[in-house]
Amino acid sequence: MATTSHVLGGSSAPLEAVIGGKTYKISPFTQIVKSKLERVLQERARTQVMADKDNLSDEEFKIAYGVLLDRISTGTYSFAGTLSQEFLSTPLGSIHMVAVLFNIAIAEAEELILKHDTEVSGLINQMVVESFPQAPSQQGIPKAPGRRSGKKNISGATEGS
Repeated sequence: MATTSHVLGGSSAPLEAVIGGKTYKISPFTQIVKSKLERVLQERARTQVMADKDNLSDEEFKIAYGVLLDRISTGTYSFAGTLSQEFLSTPLGSIHMVAVLFNIAIAEAEELILKHDTEVSGLINQMVVESFPQAPSQQGIPKAPGRRSGKKNISGATEGS
């Protein structure tokens, strides 16, 4: 019988991999990792509200900030939610996912994806399989970063142009 820790991914050890001559420890999708990715979305939403502050009256700002807090408390930005999965499937979301899983800076994550996308994608896929072994479907599970024909690359330019 599996323990709660095992079911939640807490018993998985980081995966060590050498990419481009550097050794990385890739974390499984534990509750802490999922929470860090949720925090990225929450902070992006908070940054947007704060950016709009100068264009809002005090009352409008209080309402906007209240809506943000309501969304956070009701799980709008939860890891398995639609917003999170949509974000993680974007180039910027992939960068954040790699930064969190590899415990590296955003700039290093972007460079790693650009230079070693096949290796990074394979390692992310491995961590998905190991972290969600009993997943009945792939719904709510992030997609690994990687190049797709006709899709925009990390910098936003369409590949092949």
